[in-house]
Amino acid sequence: MIGKARCYRDRGQIDNALSTFVQASQTAKKKNDLNGRIEAINGIIMIKPNNYTAYYDRGVSHFALKNYSKASDDFQTVVSLDKRHLKAYYYLGDSYYANNQYNYALLAYQGAEELHFADPKAQVQIAKTYYVLGDFK
Repeated sequence: MIGKARCYRDRGQIDNALSTFVQASQTAKKKNDLNGRIEAINGIIMIKPNNYTAYYDRGVSHFALKNYSKASDDFQTVVSLDKRHLKAYYYLGDSYYANNQYNYALLAYQGAEELHFADPKAQVQIAKTYYVLGDFK
């Protein structure tokens, strides 16, 4: 299916290419084929580079594969395109945290807290990150 989408793209049939890449992504998701999903989403991003949903979905796949650097890159793109994407802030923080980049994780969790100050998850993640950094206050 991805090959078919690429053929459409190469022929300039962008709408057909986009819908086929989306279909390939959904099929890969159903099969739990994370690498296939990433490949399909790469095609979507080539066609629509400002599609924050595609970056988010690709970031989730990278995170599941423990590719935390790639995941954090995608989630950073999401929050730069949509500053109100709460889940992306959490995933961004979790990606940095998993990669031992605690100061960046803290910034991401603080971004989530700013969006939804009443959410205890942000406060817990911030406290946990401060603890790892040795700040016990």
